[in-house]
Amino acid sequence: MSLSVGGVFLVALLIFVVQNTTSVRLGFLGWHFELPVGVAILVAAVAGLLVMAVAGGVRIIQLRQAFTRLARSRNPPSEPNGGNANTFGS
Repeated sequence: MSLSVGGVFLVALLIFVVQNTTSVRLGFLGWHFELPVGVAILVAAVAGLLVMAVAGGVRIIQLRQAFTRLARSRNPPSEPNGGNANTFGS
């Protein structure tokens, strides 16, 4: 099912890029170049997706670390041999 939805989305995206071929002049951090409108919007969308993926990944790592710290504070590791430090050799 998801493969079909992805295929339909890809075809719609391809149609969008092919229909929007008028070139526009773009500038970014001192660079200037011309791209078709469809390609420029597609590049902007992919860049936004990558920024959000990085931000989401960083947040997931932060939450995992917080959860691990919380779990350790609630269940401290037990001492070996039942907590009796004088059981060496017995």
